Amino acid sequence: MPTISAIRPQKRGKRVNLFLDGRFAFALAKETAQGLEVGKELSPEEVEALTRKDTMERARDFSLRLLSYRPRSEKEVRERLGRHGFPQGTVEETMARLKGQGLLDEGAFARFWKEGREAASPRSKRLIQQELLRKGIDPELAREAVQGLDEDESALRAARKKAKSLKGLDEETFRKKMLSYLLRRGFSWELARRTLVRLKEASGGAPIE
Repeated sequence: MPTISAIRPQKRGKRVNLFLDGRFAFALAKETAQGLEVGKELSPEEVEALTRKDTMERARDFSLRLLSYRPRSEKEVRERLGRHGFPQGTVEETMARLKGQGLLDEGAFARFWKEGREAASPRSKRLIQQELLRKGIDPELAREAVQGLDEDESALRAARKKAKSLKGLDEETFRKKMLSYLLRRGFSWELARRTLVRLKEASGGAPIE
């Protein structure tokens, strides 16, 4: 059976490198390495159990870092774990643990996404729903998230934001560019046209610049 010949801490101090029979074998979290000592023999089953436990801990830590930046959908976390090279079994087990701990909430994520769009980049209900569906959110949850959204106000906020970058254009060019912009944001032609009227009324009826 292989024998532990060295246990060396990594530079950052959170993990250690384990050497078996004089050769580097694998790295472990410090917590996982507790109880191990130089000279101890490890059976093949023990080696496999240690590496599996460490893989799970790395997947958990990676997921928690992702979730610390902003809420994520289950699909986002699963895909990021896969792209990071974690085995499928580890991915599924990690997802089950995260959900069991209440760290993944599809409804909360859908509301977060809708509110973020409303605050920073207003768009139509339809477009937000499509984005949520691409994130793997259940269609019913996606519909519920946008249910109370006032598209007239969303379109007006979007237009006001865009107007700053169109300042100085003649009225006809401004109108064409603004209509095109609102349509790309998922708003209907009628709502886009109505928003232009509201924008002009807000400027006192003066030419929009």
